[in-house]
Amino acid sequence: ASGLVIVTMAEPTALADAYAVIKIVSTRVPGLSIGVLVNQAVDKAEGRAAFDRLAHAGERFLNLELNYIGSVPDDPALQSAARSPDRSRQWGSLGEAAQTLRGIVAERPDFFAGSATHS
Repeated sequence: ASGLVIVTMAEPTALADAYAVIKIVSTRVPGLSIGVLVNQAVDKAEGRAAFDRLAHAGERFLNLELNYIGSVPDDPALQSAARSPDRSRQWGSLGEAAQTLRGIVAERPDFFAGSATHS
């Protein structure tokens, strides 16, 4: 693998879990590029602040530089679709979260090269 994307949330327990995974992976695969995507963020500032806390811990305790991939907003439409028994709905047509994620994938080919995207 040339890179890893850790998906986390801005909650303290989620950040602690993400840090634990990063610690294990970075010791087993030295030099691996690790990116962080913050999911269900209230806004971009919350996503960036969550990343900054995680990045600070990575630098301080692991001597590791993490890459900010971006944040995906909390989107009730996506949550509703995930719980719906009708799974035939097109995921790509869902609201802001889907649009944001598509943009992130397009902007970061260094982490998402070869990813499947559907129009």
